[in-house]
Amino acid sequence: MEVPFSEDFALSYADQNVIYLPISVFWWEFMDCDGWAQLGLPDYPPIIDDSDNQYFANWFGGPYPKNVVLSSDMEVLHVSLNHDYNAIESGILLGLSQIPENAGMEPNFQFGSNYPVASDLNLTQRYPDIDISPSGRIHLAWHSNDWPISTIQYAWSDNGISFDSDVQLSDPAAVPVDAIGAGPRVVAVDNRVIVVWTDARNGSDNTAIYMTYSDDEGQTWQNDQEVSDLPNAAGMPDIAVAQDGSAQLIYYQYDDDTVLDARLTKAAPGTIAFEPSVGLDLSGGYGSPCANSGPDLEIAPNGDIFIAFRNSIFSERDPYLTRILAGTSEVYTVVPMYWSGWQTEICFDAGPVIGLNNVRVGTSFVIEDEINTYVQFGVQENMLFTPPSNVNPNSPSWQSYPDVVMTGEYLHMVWVDNTTPYPDIYYGYGKTYEPGIFNIQRVNDDPTMSYVWQQDPRIEFFDEVLYTVWSDPRNGTSQIYLASTTDNNSLPGDVNSDALVNILDIVMMVNFIIGAVEPDPLAFTAADINLDGQLNILDIVQVINIITG
Repeated sequence: MEVPFSEDFALSYADQNVIYLPISVFWWEFMDCDGWAQLGLPDYPPIIDDSDNQYFANWFGGPYPKNVVLSSDMEVLHVSLNHDYNAIESGILLGLSQIPENAGMEPNFQFGSNYPVASDLNLTQRYPDIDISPSGRIHLAWHSNDWPISTIQYAWSDNGISFDSDVQLSDPAAVPVDAIGAGPRVVAVDNRVIVVWTDARNGSDNTAIYMTYSDDEGQTWQNDQEVSDLPNAAGMPDIAVAQDGSAQLIYYQYDDDTVLDARLTKAAPGTIAFEPSVGLDLSGGYGSPCANSGPDLEIAPNGDIFIAFRNSIFSERDPYLTRILAGTSEVYTVVPMYWSGWQTEICFDAGPVIGLNNVRVGTSFVIEDEINTYVQFGVQENMLFTPPSNVNPNSPSWQSYPDVVMTGEYLHMVWVDNTTPYPDIYYGYGKTYEPGIFNIQRVNDDPTMSYVWQQDPRIEFFDEVLYTVWSDPRNGTSQIYLASTTDNNSLPGDVNSDALVNILDIVMMVNFIIGAVEPDPLAFTAADINLDGQLNILDIVQVINIITG
């Protein structure tokens, strides 16, 4: 642990009649015993001297006890032994919720019908993002490709079923980068909607971050503009809005394929003018962020900024977490959320993602040696984490590309799961107070039993409803789909929404097919029994089968 962690722990528990014995490593330089004594005494004494860096490789996995907490009677209340279990029996130090299991209070979300978003079903659509205004309006942005033309597209919905015709946000001269993590990213605050992405209109070796915004909840949009402010190439943006309405934007600055640093810039509440960017060394001087794996930025209710990223260190590519205190722009603490011990020269492009509540951090990340996805919890104040749980331990194959949103004590997750073994979108949630993943379910409702790769899932929560979007080639071309946990999902065959399937539904379907009546999205979904995106006699045959049993 870094010295500031030890100081925080000691101060936090000074009034609890306990004795705290830290072990610390100062990440920026190595010191002999004398240096440690000058730095730490008398309040934070070191236990071992590693000035020659002899034990660092074993620091997170060796036998040395770390952060020992003793009672006044010298009873061991907590001891951390290695990086995998750095919060063993740590009810005091880790401060995780002790909420008892209560099935009546725990979420039981069920995702329903899938709805296509875009109006042009012939374009390849990837990398969607979602956010929701305080009014409940759903905002979606994604990357669209009609070779050789790429664009950033946007659409909104007030019900999660029917969408306003999508519009192009990027300039005709724009070249949005077609890559995981390159964007777009969308955030909504009051009536304003902001979309950012990585753009190569000035050349593939001179990419930049561009943005556009709407001040009327997506009805009209301003011309796009560059927001990165240095001559080096920039990419992998993420953006979040704080409770005071300010926006924080992070992106990487590159030299060829190497990340020089991360850049952080802020737009004050009520404005769209981003301040000059500030450089951040996310790894604290030890390692470097993976160039092809973007950061995930979240802002805590108290204004602290947390940034999750995949760090390249000692040929390992593990998930790390950086904390920046509210009102500052300097890295305060950096920790590995998990140290896998897996070594590779290749950075996996699925970065770690995080969710926050008032005091805790929930995270999900991929471990590349087995290509499995995990979830774990920590505390914002001391950055200690529980052991991770696999999101789908019964899956015979890999899981990857997670996204999360945290509500209270629950971390809701979507990910790509190769269970069938066809890549599908899965959902489940983790609890701060109990290991494991719960309510696991397949989200995409297509019956396709071929190698159709659903991918790029994102998840959001608003007004007791979960929404998820992803890209889905079930009809031959990758399209953006949305599913939610609202109760307005249609009963197959119940075209007139009377909770019955009978001859009246068939009559309405015939009117749809001959063009006498235009179906609304809910009726279309109920009538398209075989989920092929068309209404025809094959659907009527299946409704007859439903009626006759």
